[in-house]
Amino acid sequence: DYEAGKLSRDKLIDKIKFVENAEMERKPDLDLFGNMLRTTYDQRYTETYFISSTPRYEWLSGLGVVYTVKVYSSYEDNGLYRIPGMRKSDMSKEDRDKSVEDMYPKFVDSFKENIIRYGSTIKSLEDGNKLIVKVTMTKCSSCSFPESVEFMVDKSTLDQFSKGSLSLDQAKNKVVLKK
Repeated sequence: DYEAGKLSRDKLIDKIKFVENAEMERKPDLDLFGNMLRTTYDQRYTETYFISSTPRYEWLSGLGVVYTVKVYSSYEDNGLYRIPGMRKSDMSKEDRDKSVEDMYPKFVDSFKENIIRYGSTIKSLEDGNKLIVKVTMTKCSSCSFPESVEFMVDKSTLDQFSKGSLSLDQAKNKVVLKK
């Protein structure tokens, strides 16, 4: 409207709102969920990719909670690779990439399962809220999976699962995967 001349400069300035990014209040149940993911995908326990730090989260009023996490697949040492999730070591880059590619479907399935099981512990979610987990995938130049994926599930699905109204498979099928 300003560029079209319908709004004066002063009115435009009045419409600009500044929001101070104050430190978000920590919520124990949201911290707990992040710690559950961190432990589940610790390189000692996972059968797929691993997480090296606790996922960060942001509470968005009216939407729910958004976690961000990066997953890794391997370590490289002098041109040879070790994949903790598969208990394999001394792999060439080609073998490593093939194994990393092969793990992707299992990772997606297990991640859906874990956000259903552990997401049910989040009591801060209100009706209509969502649990969203944005995952930056492990680096793999020859792999066909996306660089990042987003898992999203409604609070109602988590509630139905925890009450026994939905089976685990039914609840997993309600998790939206955005690539």
